[in-house]
Amino acid sequence: MRKIIIIVLITLLVSCRKSDENLDVNMANYPTDAVKTNSTLDSWLNTNFNIPWNINVEYKYDAFETDYTRSITAISLDRVQPVMQAMLDCFISPYNSVAGPTFGKTYFPKQWCLYGSYSYNTDGTVVLGTAAAARRVDLYNLNNINLSSGSEVVRYMRTLHHEFTHCMNQTYPIPSAFELVSAEYYDPSWASKTDAQVRDLGFVSPYSSSSYTEDFAEMLAHIVVQGPVWYNNWLNQASATGRAALKTKESIIYDYLLNYFNIDLYKLQAAVQTALKTKYNAVDPEDITLQFPYRLSNGSVNTITMDTTAAHYTTYGKSATFMPILRNYATVLRGGSWYMRSIQFIFNSSTSMTFRVAFTSGASGTTTYYGDYNFNYTVEASTGLVSFTKSIPEGSGTTYSNGQVAAVLSGFETYILPYLTNRQFVAAYLPTGITSTNSLYRTFAGFYVNGTSTNYFYGPVTYK
Repeated sequence: MRKIIIIVLITLLVSCRKSDENLDVNMANYPTDAVKTNSTLDSWLNTNFNIPWNINVEYKYDAFETDYTRSITAISLDRVQPVMQAMLDCFISPYNSVAGPTFGKTYFPKQWCLYGSYSYNTDGTVVLGTAAAARRVDLYNLNNINLSSGSEVVRYMRTLHHEFTHCMNQTYPIPSAFELVSAEYYDPSWASKTDAQVRDLGFVSPYSSSSYTEDFAEMLAHIVVQGPVWYNNWLNQASATGRAALKTKESIIYDYLLNYFNIDLYKLQAAVQTALKTKYNAVDPEDITLQFPYRLSNGSVNTITMDTTAAHYTTYGKSATFMPILRNYATVLRGGSWYMRSIQFIFNSSTSMTFRVAFTSGASGTTTYYGDYNFNYTVEASTGLVSFTKSIPEGSGTTYSNGQVAAVLSGFETYILPYLTNRQFVAAYLPTGITSTNSLYRTFAGFYVNGTSTNYFYGPVTYK
């Protein structure tokens, strides 16, 4: 029997207590003998599960079917059909559409036992589901799943797909090559591990690091149920070692499904994602490769331009902390009869940036001159933290010569240079008034001082 387990939040609240005090649950509030009959429900289950798939759905509590050492409660009668409809939509229908009815009639577990509560462990963790002998699955905590919450449905479908993977593995064993990928990192003591720790070792969850059998089931369930955006985010946040391990495991799982069951992993993923998004309000996380720090770190950002006379600064505002610095810079330039028109950040690569000031001779000058100064920078894609350092020696050519004009250079060294090099910044899509639902989102970007979000600058951004 395989188990998928999550840590109960209450464990965190009472972690200093003994294990028999971890669970503040009054089981008297949950009747264990709620055996009721509902002809309408039984007819619906018979039509949708028993007749087409030979699946017997057991919702009437039977103590002989449970672990008598645990307090497990019955599922509420009004929860049975909505929960099983979700199983139809997000599990049975996707497999049926991709693999055909013969697959389901052959491999779907024939006994599904439904319970209202978790199955509680003594160490403060809980069991969400179990699978046995490729023929039975037990599903827990069904009284508490909110079917209008996409994230809750995703989590529960991940459990179901995980348990069914164990059933498939009990029919066709996991390829031996899979176990070898992360053999040195498997550890039954998984509960204290963080996502970041296991991700860099090549796992999709802490629980997947407990054994290769759980790893296989977790991998398949996460790829299919969490979806491609989540999975690609996970890959992009992993270390090179972790990413390589994950891709190797993914390839083995793809071949396993195709060779033994004639199922395309990615078609199954697409079918599950369609059901989750169209029927259960599931949404993808933001694609981190489109986040500004990731674009900056991979060298795909071209320029950010700041012209303070532009209309968007009236609409979305400017930093009351940064603007005096820019005005002081402009004042020094005017002392040499030069008038600032804009400043621009030109990102030459993922580590090199040119600060450019555009100016004219006199207030009504029509010829624009550019003064350039080179910087190096570092960016942490996961946090957005950015540090600028001055690149020495300076570049050569007309724009760099313009940057050495007395008033232009003096203003730069007095105001811009210390501002950029004496602070740590955070790269972000700014201003915050342009949210992800706005059509202008990602068309503006900039930097704010780490720890001081009111000290920032931004402008229209272009990409390579």
